[in-house]
Amino acid sequence: VIVGADPRESGVTDLYRVNLFTGRQERIFKNTDGFRRFIFDHGLNLRLAVKPAADGADEIYALENGAWRRFDALSPAEPGVSRVLGFDGTNRGVYALDSRGRDAAALVRVDLRSGELEPISGVPGADVVDVLFHPTTFQADAVVVERLGVEWIPLTLRADNALRVIERGVAEEAFVVLSRTVDDSRWIVAGYSPTNPAVYYQVDVDTGAVTRLFEIRPELTKKRQLAPMTPFIAQARDGADLVGYLTLPAGADADGDGIPEIPSPAVVLPEPGPFDRAAYGFHADHQWLADRGYAVISVNVRGAPGFGKAFRDAGDGEVGAGIQNDIADAIRWSVDRGVADPERVAVVGERAGGYEALASLATEPVRCAAAFAPWFDLVAVAEPADGSRPSPEIGRRLGDPRNADVRAVLASRSLPERLRGVGKPMLAASPASDDARQIAAARAAVAEVQAAGGAGVLALFEKQDRNWMAYRALLEAFLGQCLGGYVEPIAGDLKAADAAFPLGGGGIPGLPAE
Repeated sequence: VIVGADPRESGVTDLYRVNLFTGRQERIFKNTDGFRRFIFDHGLNLRLAVKPAADGADEIYALENGAWRRFDALSPAEPGVSRVLGFDGTNRGVYALDSRGRDAAALVRVDLRSGELEPISGVPGADVVDVLFHPTTFQADAVVVERLGVEWIPLTLRADNALRVIERGVAEEAFVVLSRTVDDSRWIVAGYSPTNPAVYYQVDVDTGAVTRLFEIRPELTKKRQLAPMTPFIAQARDGADLVGYLTLPAGADADGDGIPEIPSPAVVLPEPGPFDRAAYGFHADHQWLADRGYAVISVNVRGAPGFGKAFRDAGDGEVGAGIQNDIADAIRWSVDRGVADPERVAVVGERAGGYEALASLATEPVRCAAAFAPWFDLVAVAEPADGSRPSPEIGRRLGDPRNADVRAVLASRSLPERLRGVGKPMLAASPASDDARQIAAARAAVAEVQAAGGAGVLALFEKQDRNWMAYRALLEAFLGQCLGGYVEPIAGDLKAADAAFPLGGGGIPGLPAE
């Protein structure tokens, strides 16, 4: 096998060939060029390498006659969507996902000698997100796209037959292929759905037999009443389609049409971001909050991946603006359809989604909001305290704070300014070790809410490994007070996490005052 390691502590990976029988190790490549990714052919020969350029682009180099030749480059707008997947069976060409010259990423084959690009499969409006390769010929057998749900597109007759067998024999709505025997007669797949995280199956492609092996969470699916998920498309105010997913409390939808018989208290969950997407399938927070009596809504705001470059790029510079409007429009959709009770809507998120949650307090009809480790100070997110540059993704979303105009916009959209005069219930929680600028901005934002007459609560957690359960215990109590859902006792979870409440602790029953 080839393994990567950094014994020189240089910040880059060297390559070693390891004999699994003898344990002998041999360094085969000393990385003095700053490469971040390597691509080998099927003879384990190093052929391609990728390194980031100063402008955020990915530069692809080919190793020829012992020297590296710059073969191609992906602009800063492409990495994460366009990428090399691996060599074909001839070792003369590579498969890649490529969105250059098109809106959505498609599967292509690139000839390494001529550079000629051969399109293989693509779907307008949806990126190819995965590719299934034959175990010995390495031919592309199928591609996967995901819009409302997961869609498999077969590229060969045998894959078409196998996928039909799986679709007939796997009970769950979606699946992933995990492994195939060398003779390609048997496949291992994992089926999943909103009401089951995963069930493993063995599929005999030749006979059509599908054998159920095991499920990973039987105690959950057998002891709890899990709720189905309904995909939807809401329309943004500028006409963009917003793909989302709705989970309703048990018993709320008697006729199964995806709309509750009476509007429910609702919780909207923005993705953590800034380049995440909501997807169909098992979602722990959806199930937990639906169990507590809430309609739960996730929506893909502009900037989410998987829907093509135009939709993804539409999120650049729109934190606190267009992205915030998309969340408001999804809430409007849920109220207009009778899903959400307009008097009982909360928005809950983490990190970038936490910023979106708290910023939503300034919009109607949001009644309350909560966030874990949100982006309180957007300038601090775009300008790390150690002087380093933020990730290219964050840089694209927020812009360059060295530009005075950009900096002014980020400051005006940061939460202490955004929440000035907003007197609604708000819960903000963060690790106590968070950036000091974010903690200061958190205090300022909560103080603004309190000054406007709102019940603002700031929680700081000392024990990182206990934050997840403690925050959700606190969140459950907060939502119960705000929206009226079911609440379990919270004291034990908070004590285990060593939580402190420097502001507004007395605003939630059972919590200590600051």
